[in-house]
Amino acid sequence: MHFGFPIGVPLFIIFCFWLNYELRKGKEEDSFWQREREANNAPVKSLMDLEYITIPLDKLPFGALQGHPEVDHMEYTIKSLADPGRKIVNLTGYTNTDLKFMYGAANLPILTKYDNSYITLVTTLQDWAQVLSLHDKYEEAACIAEYAVSTGTDTIATYKLLCKLYKEHLGLTSSEAQEKISALRPKAEAIRSMNRDSIVSFIDEQGICP
Repeated sequence: MHFGFPIGVPLFIIFCFWLNYELRKGKEEDSFWQREREANNAPVKSLMDLEYITIPLDKLPFGALQGHPEVDHMEYTIKSLADPGRKIVNLTGYTNTDLKFMYGAANLPILTKYDNSYITLVTTLQDWAQVLSLHDKYEEAACIAEYAVSTGTDTIATYKLLCKLYKEHLGLTSSEAQEKISALRPKAEAIRSMNRDSIVSFIDEQGICP
């Protein structure tokens, strides 16, 4: 004689799991749309308190690699972003809903524009630093990467490049390199995006060999 659970038992258990999942998902969706409605009705606020980013054109190594088409384009992009009429704000880590709560739905288009300019900035800075490093322009590459970090970039490649430059290419002693790498940690801890923990962990893993 064969003894076992009736076939309906596992099916019932599966149904209970599915029902619990659907109920939880439904509650999360209801909460999301409720928050969206509240965000859409949030009062419009001034954008004066935003941390606008100024590009220090006089401190970046323009012309370090002349006649390189990609670098020429990157330099043009950076100079275009520095135009006084163009605003740049690091809004990494904030959702559209967050921004509507903070500044009102009417300001979302302009905030998105500011953030897109920031994304273009840090992406271009990383590419620029990388190309200069590949052409042995190490000090210039470090200058660019350090500026990117100062703006709050969450581009892990920028941190990796900077650590490599400190450890291998700038003629620093082990203690000097370690000091500079350690100084990156507070910047990484302030990042608002999901990349924060990965960048902090990477920095913590950068032991200096004697």
